[in-house]
Amino acid sequence: METALINQPFKLPHPVAGFSYFAEDQVLTADHLNQLIHYFNYQQRETRAWLIGTGIICGLKISIDKAHVRITKGCGISSDGDLFSLPADLVLTHSAAFTDENAKYPFLHEISGLLQLSPDGKPQGATPLTEALLKDKIVALYLESYVKEPDFCSAENCDNQGKIQHNQLHVLLIPRGKVAALAPSIAEIAITLPEVFPTRAEIQKGHIVKLEDSGGKSGLQSRFTNAIAATQKSLTDALGEIKKQAALAPLLEPSGLSWASQLITAPNPASEVPGLQNIYAFYQDICQAYREWRDSLFQLTHSCTPDLAAHPKHLLLGDTTSTPDHPPHPFRHRFIPAGTDSALTPHLRRSQLLWQRLSDLTTAFNAARTTPPTLSSIKLLPTKNPGVALGERTRPVYYGTNYSGLWNVDSYLRGDLRPPLSYATATPTVFATTGWETDFYRLEGHLGKPLKDVEAQLKNLRREHNLCFEILAIQIEDDPTFAIPRPHRFFDLETAYHNQRTHLKLQLRDVDSFADRIGTSLTEGQTRIPSNDPKINLTETRAAAGQAKVHAIAAQSALPAKMSLLSDTHVQTFSTSYIGAITQSHVVNKNIGFIAGHVQTTPMDRFVQPEVSAKWKLWHDLLLKRRRNVAKLSTFEKFVEANHGLEHLGGVPRGGTLVLVYSASANEAQRIVKADFCLPYFSYFDLNSLEEEEAPVEPEIQTPLIPIIPPIWTQKYDWKVAELTPLSINTLLLAETLKIQTNLVGVLDFKVQENFKAFEFVANFGKTTTPVPNFTDFKDPLGLVQEEMEYSRQRAEKLRTAKKVNGATPDVDELIKQHEENYAKAAKVGFNLVAEESKIAKTEGRSVAPEYKNFIGTVANDTFQMESQTGKDAIKGVTADLAVTHKNDAFMVDNLKRINGIVGF
Repeated sequence: METALINQPFKLPHPVAGFSYFAEDQVLTADHLNQLIHYFNYQQRETRAWLIGTGIICGLKISIDKAHVRITKGCGISSDGDLFSLPADLVLTHSAAFTDENAKYPFLHEISGLLQLSPDGKPQGATPLTEALLKDKIVALYLESYVKEPDFCSAENCDNQGKIQHNQLHVLLIPRGKVAALAPSIAEIAITLPEVFPTRAEIQKGHIVKLEDSGGKSGLQSRFTNAIAATQKSLTDALGEIKKQAALAPLLEPSGLSWASQLITAPNPASEVPGLQNIYAFYQDICQAYREWRDSLFQLTHSCTPDLAAHPKHLLLGDTTSTPDHPPHPFRHRFIPAGTDSALTPHLRRSQLLWQRLSDLTTAFNAARTTPPTLSSIKLLPTKNPGVALGERTRPVYYGTNYSGLWNVDSYLRGDLRPPLSYATATPTVFATTGWETDFYRLEGHLGKPLKDVEAQLKNLRREHNLCFEILAIQIEDDPTFAIPRPHRFFDLETAYHNQRTHLKLQLRDVDSFADRIGTSLTEGQTRIPSNDPKINLTETRAAAGQAKVHAIAAQSALPAKMSLLSDTHVQTFSTSYIGAITQSHVVNKNIGFIAGHVQTTPMDRFVQPEVSAKWKLWHDLLLKRRRNVAKLSTFEKFVEANHGLEHLGGVPRGGTLVLVYSASANEAQRIVKADFCLPYFSYFDLNSLEEEEAPVEPEIQTPLIPIIPPIWTQKYDWKVAELTPLSINTLLLAETLKIQTNLVGVLDFKVQENFKAFEFVANFGKTTTPVPNFTDFKDPLGLVQEEMEYSRQRAEKLRTAKKVNGATPDVDELIKQHEENYAKAAKVGFNLVAEESKIAKTEGRSVAPEYKNFIGTVANDTFQMESQTGKDAIKGVTADLAVTHKNDAFMVDNLKRINGIVGF
């Protein structure tokens, strides 16, 4: 048996094969005992280094406080199996030169400038530490181990015979430039590798008006292409850092870094990019797969066979300028635990497979993108939330339907080679055995299909499998013209609609029924109706009643039972039919009076009242405004502003909202699903998000300042006071009696024929070509003129009111103009009468009679309220001509100029 040498500085490189058993009465020699000691010493060292590990186990952290070095309590194991331990914190304040004269440890033998640290002034010659002295130094624990002879011994008597193993622990300061940095471990390399997270598409920023982007950065695609480009750069930079680490090369086989060149670049957002969201999702997958591979490196910290020559008698504690809490530390011996096949091999194999998966995913995605799989139907697949490991989720179809690469690496290591759930492997009963454990539904096969088909299939799947999520369709363009409003209810408008609808239906039915009765009555009683009266037109009356009935029926059919069914076509049909019914009812009302004489109020009289159509218009305007506001909130940009957290995750979480983004089109079949997003909550339309409607615009009449020209007073009062006598009283009574008799005779001699001519003129004024009679032939000619003027004014005012509420006929403007022209013609006759009265009053030396002055004031007020320019021009022409004709009459000239000025205002 080979004898172990006690003076060997390093023990583990020299195994102790065995030891001797002692026998009874055996003479023991020094070799017998030494061999036993060396054997157990070797076994203890080997157990520490090979079965526990080497390096700093815990503690032993250094910190510099001004000129003091603090080392925390802790322990470590050298590569020769020596146990280094500090039972308490150690504060070192002094230093002295150190030379390794006894042990001659190879690591320190060639280093000069070594300093030994101590907590006090020992050894002799130690000096206090300074900050300059601590600069650029490395702190190390050194176990000075050597064999020395006993201090005193004689040949005849020596109780202390035998060599002594000397072991003394020192704290040394070593110049940094004299120590080579330690090679980093795989775990330490992993710490230096950048973590790569996919860049989010910032859909919430900027103005989005459409899908593609023509250069104005206003398209949705630009958000995704920017995110893809940023993610690709981050990933490429990280792969470049991996390439620099030679220690990682064995872990990157067999694919190496070849797949990095196959990463798809960000497409041009100026034109529509099919499957753009798939590229975005692929980079999310590849970044997650990269992070899982990087995390696997932290498990590769074990070593099956320690390096015996690494640090047999020393431990580097770190740099005096580094921070021990933030690795890596190139001058600190990390702990390398001993590894076993059951712990080391699976971790190494898993890391290699995770790297291989990166290559498999990239290759498969490129192949599937070149030849996209044909998906005939839409499918929802149960899966895990995107926050879990990639392999635990359902495999997306953008890797192809026949993907054969690695997906769930952990299942593969367990020997489970079954393909993961995917579009190709999913069966119709895929949700039969899943429940609360399914927290995400993956959506496949919907992009590029009509929105109505996608919504119908999704609602059917949701109902069939009892799934918990909401579906919303949002238009990408910001034009609300074709946007599909989000589901909503206007309860206040619905109540108003049903009230309006009931009112209108009842009126239209009455008009319908009354039109039938008119037709029947005219047919049955036409023999009793005078046929020689030109005002009675049976044919026109029958036709108008029939047309009113047709329009009333059409208007009723354009009022659906529910407000939600009310479309623009309904509104257009109703408006046209309703106006037609009103127009024909006007004709019937005009003719029925001539046919039946005095007639009670009819359903058509009630029907043509303007307030009914006015209420309908106000209600419909309010409905259109509110629907448009809802449509605005149903465009993508407005939806994002009101719904925070919108993301593209390839599906929808349980209890969330699936948002289908489609392209605008008037044709329902051309509204194509372009993208999908999701919200982690149920999104519904909140009426409180609508702004308050503006009040209906009411007409405002601005009254201008009317110039008032006081009349010139010409009446003079001559007071004559006479004595009151019986003769004077009789004379006065006789004169008054003669006046009464004269007037009475005038009244009795009233010419009926002349007055009838005047009545006929007034009744048909402006409607026929009847010549204007000489009003001076009639009694009270000014009163007849005023009656004709008032008739024309009232008819024009009624037409203007009907026009404001959309209840007038299309020729309303022409009728108003005719009545105002007729008013000007009658006013001219009246002004001539006033001129005659002014001439007589001047001759008699009195003032113009009050009724003539009032006539001028009436004309001034009525003229101011005229609306048509034709009427104003007629009044202006009349006053201008008369001012020339009566230029010598100051009273007439002043008043005519005043009225002319009002028209000019």
